[in-house]
Amino acid sequence: MGGLQLILVERVSDDTPCPCTITVLRKGRPHKYIMRTPTGKAKPKWRYYYRVPGKGVARSATLKRGSKFSGRAGDSEGHWEVLSDDDTHVFVKHSGTGKHTRHTKADFAKLVNEQHKEARLKRQGKMRGEILRALRLLREGKGGKGQAKRVRRLIDQAAKHGWIGKKETKLLHTRVDTAESGKGKADVSPERAALEAALKHVPAEHRAALQAVIARSYEQAPAGPKGKTGTGLGVEGSAAEVYVAGDDGKPVAQPAKYRVVDAEELIPSHDHRKGFAVRKDYPEGVQEREYHRSKSAQLAVREHASGLKPQFLITDNPDAAHGPPIVTPGGVVLGGNSRTMTMQLVYDDESVRDNAKSADAYREHLKKRAASYGLSAADIDAIKRPVLVREVAEPTTKNEARELVRRYNESFTRAMDPRAEQVSRAQKVGPKTLGAIADGLGETPEGEALDETWDGYLRSSRSKGLRDALLAEGVLDIRNVDKYVDRKTQRFNEDGRTLVTRLVLGKLIPDTAVLEALRPRTRGRLAAMLPYVIKAGQASPDYNLSTAVRTVAGVLKEMHDRKARLPSAVLKNRELGGGDHPVYKDMLSQALLAALLKKDGRSLGPGIRKYAQLAAAAAPDPNASLFGPKPPGKKATDAIKEAFGFGDDPLAEAEADLRGSKKTATAA
Repeated sequence: MGGLQLILVERVSDDTPCPCTITVLRKGRPHKYIMRTPTGKAKPKWRYYYRVPGKGVARSATLKRGSKFSGRAGDSEGHWEVLSDDDTHVFVKHSGTGKHTRHTKADFAKLVNEQHKEARLKRQGKMRGEILRALRLLREGKGGKGQAKRVRRLIDQAAKHGWIGKKETKLLHTRVDTAESGKGKADVSPERAALEAALKHVPAEHRAALQAVIARSYEQAPAGPKGKTGTGLGVEGSAAEVYVAGDDGKPVAQPAKYRVVDAEELIPSHDHRKGFAVRKDYPEGVQEREYHRSKSAQLAVREHASGLKPQFLITDNPDAAHGPPIVTPGGVVLGGNSRTMTMQLVYDDESVRDNAKSADAYREHLKKRAASYGLSAADIDAIKRPVLVREVAEPTTKNEARELVRRYNESFTRAMDPRAEQVSRAQKVGPKTLGAIADGLGETPEGEALDETWDGYLRSSRSKGLRDALLAEGVLDIRNVDKYVDRKTQRFNEDGRTLVTRLVLGKLIPDTAVLEALRPRTRGRLAAMLPYVIKAGQASPDYNLSTAVRTVAGVLKEMHDRKARLPSAVLKNRELGGGDHPVYKDMLSQALLAALLKKDGRSLGPGIRKYAQLAAAAAPDPNASLFGPKPPGKKATDAIKEAFGFGDDPLAEAEADLRGSKKTATAA
């Protein structure tokens, strides 16, 4: 293997690597690029071509020292490298044979270009087909006000790259004017006839395949058993409906039709061959997802390609968020951008694990289901890289296209309330996350409240371990982690800190109404307590504070609802009387509530840690039978009073502290 290979690996945890966080970047891989030419700059030094240029591969402008051209020397595949050149000759070396040879520039250019002639003709046919499809849409009054401008731009690009000559360029521009005025039809037969005539130079064994490519480019798919033709890309299937969310959130049907097209003809918003750069042929400002900036979105596409499941892409799913991608007649992808790039990766990128096997599996599954979409197995076989899509009408304006993309990215089913969804996701929080929190928090500095420790922890680099643990346990998703983590610092942003606090706390308090009523400071304190609450409960069931935490959170919600500053204002105004409140029946709840209220919660951090230590000391000893009985530990009620420094009535002490602070504030 030649060239440069760079592997970036991000570990998710010490014992659980995440395969989806491995990115392989390759440059200059043998037999992948067609041509390399010097740029004349320090950086980048080389320009790589992965498609055959319209003006040919080897020509005077490219036969420079350091240039490389893919091709065969005898039976060996490889690249010719130009070691030196003068006005008339080049001295080259072939990487496959290792031999050095000298040629005239004319002979060497003919040798190289002859081997790429088929690819050039194929590309030329596709380019002309794009122009003629665009002309047809203009002639039929489709494509909106900017369609004529788009056709002219396509013609100019084709002329610039040598796909069409000067006379043909002038002829096509004249036909754009005619089609735009509506005075006549653009006859495509001369161009098609000229292209098919050029096929006589192609070896007979390849001629049929190229004829099929030309036929598809000119809107006439090769006749299968049904003799189908279509007005868009590929082969047309049966009618379909796509459901999107209406203004009231209810599903609205949109007419569509199934098609099978070549993956190469689809135009997603980003190009995986160029590091997910924005495609210039995709309408600007339409796609809302920034694949070129989001590494997690790129990794998600690669992850899907590496573990492709055809059943997820070849379905009768009625909504736009799942199933076959949704495209315009010209192949522009409006819904299913990620799904489209996934299929292009599967067909095109050898670095994707088992890409050939996945491509065959997709093709075979599509052939089995073809009849369901009004297609046949022959229709699938006629296309080199078949992809099932749903074609919808061309948007008339950019705003309409942008709105469609937004709706296609939404599910029409009623979304779960975000707070309820966070509580639901919180149940995935497991030992890795709890361990990361305990390790990252460390010791609470003297005089610092636990909520300050929690906020500082989430803002620090120590929280990266928590992020990785949440990803490993599936609480966060690699596809949306960029919404919660700053790209530069890799630390939680404001949305991320809020989300993580709610997720962690939802493990203890699965009640959205209670969580919403708690002050942010209180939520931070309770979230920071979680690892120690779990540790204490695991050490000894009697020390379990889970019920106490939920009870205390309920009291705090009541205080919030009644705007009460003292707990007695809530506890003694219940219909059954204060003495019947659950808090008065549980010393653990009393002490925990008092710790949250007394001295503004400053003793909560050291107290909960000490309580966890006392719980560990009271845990049963598995070796007790060998060394005699273990001395009994403290009771949980005594341990919590000792840990927080309370006497027999923690709530009375907390209320006295609150009244004293109020008097001090009044005097001041």
